[in-house]
Amino acid sequence: MPVGAAVCGQRGSIFVCARAQLQRAQPGFSTIEAFSGQRLPFFSNPELTYEGALLGVPAGLPYPANNALVIRKTAPMVAGFRGAAAASYAPQVAITEPSEGMRVFGAMNLLLSAEASDIDGSVVRVDFYANQARVGFATNRPFACSWTNTFDRDYALTAVAMDEQGAMSVSAPVRLKGGPTNDDFAGRFVLSGTNVSATSFTLLSSLESGEPVHGGVPGGHSVWWSWTAPEDGRWWWIHRAARSARC
Repeated sequence: MPVGAAVCGQRGSIFVCARAQLQRAQPGFSTIEAFSGQRLPFFSNPELTYEGALLGVPAGLPYPANNALVIRKTAPMVAGFRGAAAASYAPQVAITEPSEGMRVFGAMNLLLSAEASDIDGSVVRVDFYANQARVGFATNRPFACSWTNTFDRDYALTAVAMDEQGAMSVSAPVRLKGGPTNDDFAGRFVLSGTNVSATSFTLLSSLESGEPVHGGVPGGHSVWWSWTAPEDGRWWWIHRAARSARC
């Protein structure tokens, strides 16, 4: 064996290399990172030399080592497993309806809508989720669907858009407030006329910050109406509460 030669053999698909120790005092060489010394910048190849030493062992000799030949022979097969990697930018999506903070309560048919775009392709599907459960989807513009539900809690809505390459993105959440629309004073129902009636529920309603105690009875739930008398005079109001009412 020439002084300083690297000898490489093949076991299955793993290339194993050993090196001969130089007889003179200088660093040795190796072709794999695990060995100490200087790493040879070549595959084993008996047609090449490095500092006077063959980089491989020709076929027909004991322990042949010719990785270059193996690479040439297997190149067509390896190329057959290789294809262009699909590159796709994720689409952009945002919920346009309903709006942030909308009140939902009881049986409702709610329109869900989203705007979605893709800079390097097209959006093929938008799914709508409420509290991580899918409640609808759309495959064409405008990306919208109807959600029929009996609303009895708060909800966080998200939309997931997917393009033709399968890349996906999730919208920012839109939060819906479960409870009567007239829970807050700003959302009060306006009554008009001389003979009016109104019905509402305190289920899921709340007490606003700074709201006074009504009738001297503290409570955690309130709903609101407003009424302006059409003329001067004496007026009567009758309030009836169901047994199940929470006040």
